[in-house]
Order: sequence, then structure tokens, then C-alpha cells
Amino acid sequence: MVPDTNGRAYTMPEISTANPKDWYIWFRYTHNDKEVPRKFQGIKPTAFRKDIFQVDGLNFALEKKKLASQLKPGYKSMLDFIKQVAVKEGYNLLPLTEFDRGVCLNLIDECSKVRQFTNHNYNKHVAVLRSMFGELVQYRMLKSNPLTGFREKEEAESNKYEDYTDEEKDLIHSHLSKVHPQLFIIMSIVYNTGIRPKENVRRVPINPHLQELLLPMNLKSFPGHFYAFGAPLRRNCGSMTCADGKRVHGAKRPDYFKPSPNNG
Repeated sequence: MVPDTNGRAYTMPEISTANPKDWYIWFRYTHNDKEVPRKFQGIKPTAFRKDIFQVDGLNFALEKKKLASQLKPGYKSMLDFIKQVAVKEGYNLLPLTEFDRGVCLNLIDECSKVRQFTNHNYNKHVAVLRSMFGELVQYRMLKSNPLTGFREKEEAESNKYEDYTDEEKDLIHSHLSKVHPQLFIIMSIVYNTGIRPKENVRRVPINPHLQELLLPMNLKSFPGHFYAFGAPLRRNCGSMTCADGKRVHGAKRPDYFKPSPNNG
């Protein structure tokens, strides 16, 4: 027995792991000349175990990670690829406790060789791996996250938002004016006003170019509850058969994006 400051005696705490599903820490203390057992349950004692390997650890981390449903497939896909390369190169034989930053980055380097990562993709895979190691730290399967503070590779500035050239604008105008003039009007409104789908109601200026496109629609002649760019039918309520026998659905219909009580 080990006496405390109040003269009570406690046995040294011990871990009971006889039943892996019901482990606990326990000890006894003496009170009024009677021995009283106490037990405490907490985190499963797999913490810092040498026999937890990389693939099992990543599977566990992904299971515990709280992700939005639309994000989980992306995480799983990247982790499946990382695990595939790990198995091929033998990294899966290393216990988690040996995955320092150098080992982690060497593994990502091997992944990069297979798929020729851009710096952006390289950083994404490191971020996913770092996120998984964060879960393993949370569950005390690792003492620290080896990728904390990783300095990301510099990414080239994206040019996907560059303005269309005059030639590209002419091509878009020429094609849509013939194929689907109503869709061209919508694209022109988005391009000139900067409005976005499902945006909160706000006033936007209509420049002379847009006004010229909208006037022939004669919107004032339609009831106020109509959508300016509506659908000919309610959602999922039909299609149209073209002259060549092919069925046309949704916005491909030529009568789509015209004033209608149905939301397009």
C-alpha cells in the first residue's frame, strides 16, 4: 500500500487487459479498515504500439475522420493511391512510430513519380496524409504529427479565370446564337453582371448591350410570378423528340430558358 497525505493507503495502479473489449486501470484503497476497489476506463491502450502499421493506421484514421459526405470519396481515393504505392515500395512494413517527416515525404515523392504530380497535387496529398496523422495523434496512436509545419511547394498562379479573348468571344457568340440563343442571353447576363446561381437577391445594373438582348423577350407581357428563364415543363416531367429520333432533355430543348412559371 502507498499512503497518501491523509493517511489512506492505495495499491499501485494496474492495467487489466484480460478482456480487450473491457480493459481498465484499477487499484484498491483502504477506508474504515475496508479495501475498496476502484477502476477507470479510458482510451483503448493501443497508444504508441509498435505493431500498428501504416495501412491499418490510415484506415483507422479515415474511419474516425469527420468529413462531409461529398469530401470523403476524394480523401479515400487519395489515401487508396498512397497506400497502393506504400505497399509497392515497402513503406507499409514500417510501424507508424517510424513515420517521421522524411519517411512521409519520401512516400509522397514516390507517389509523385507514378502520377507526375504538379506542386498543387503534391500539396493536396501531403495535406490529406497530415490530416490522417492528426487523427492518429488524437487517438494517441502517435505522439506527434510528423507533417505539422510542412512548408508547401510553391504553386503557379492559376489562369483559369482569365478573360476570354475577342476571338473566343466571337466563337461563343456565333455558336450559341445558332444553337441556343436563350442560353447565350443567360451567359451574357452572367458575364456582364457577375451574378451567380442561388445568389441572394440584389440589384444589378443592366448595360445597353444586355438591354438590347432582353428587350425582344418582351418580359413585361408575362405575369409577375413567371421566371424570366424558365422551363417548358416541371422538373423531371418530360423530354422532346427531335427530327432525327433522338430525345432531347432539359436545357438542350429549344423551348428552354423562356418565360415560364416553372423554374429552369
